[in-house]
Amino acid sequence: MPSRPCGSTNLDERAPRIWIFAGLDPTGHAGLLADVRTLESLGAEARGIATALTWQTDAQFGGLEPTPARVVGETARFFGTEGPPDAIKVGMLGDVENLSILADIVASSPRIPVVVDPVLGASSGGSFLDLAGRRRLLAWVVRTPQVVLTPNWPELSTLARRAIRDVAGASGALASLGLHNVVLKGGHAPAPVAGTDHVWVDGKLTEIRSARRIAHTKRGTGCRFASALAVFLARGDSLPEAAGRAKRLVETYLLDGDAGRTPA
Repeated sequence: MPSRPCGSTNLDERAPRIWIFAGLDPTGHAGLLADVRTLESLGAEARGIATALTWQTDAQFGGLEPTPARVVGETARFFGTEGPPDAIKVGMLGDVENLSILADIVASSPRIPVVVDPVLGASSGGSFLDLAGRRRLLAWVVRTPQVVLTPNWPELSTLARRAIRDVAGASGALASLGLHNVVLKGGHAPAPVAGTDHVWVDGKLTEIRSARRIAHTKRGTGCRFASALAVFLARGDSLPEAAGRAKRLVETYLLDGDAGRTPA
């Protein structure tokens, strides 16, 4: 996958510009608002494209209204007047029409890293994509090798349409799905590998172990991880390097609530 996007000039002398496609969570604990805070804490410039409005709290999901694809497209075209992004981070897309808009944008910039957090539902309940939408998302990811997918174990099971219970099963699922670049997050992993992330590149799975044992979780960790990963990839890190730094950022967030204070 590309380590530095085409069209980026003097990136070492300026902040990377990251486009975010994500839903608006009114609590600010996840989604677009959490993404923006994470990017700013890492010195990146955020350009947020709201793909849906949601009404939810940390305890309950009420519903969502997708942003019309026309509005998503116009927003992206407007941001494009200042130049291409250095990376793209994708969360909830709202509907398959917005996926089509995203696919066209990515196809026009084949060297830009794209990080896709496959947000299939809210942690407080509620589904974001139906089966047909999941299939279309997966098909697009498979045919777009610049995409890095960042599922947790339940999300991988959903995409594979079978229960994934161990590392061997995860490797088999990633291979059978035809995925190119994946960071399988370990926060919801089975006990033997709980907390350990796995990076899948070129058909090989490598471990990134947690530096600290953390027994609790918070909403929005997946958003923050994917946003940080996009920044580090934009700056030229390899996928394993970027994943390790993003993992340390999330661990810091879990311990003290500050996603910006990290040795990354």
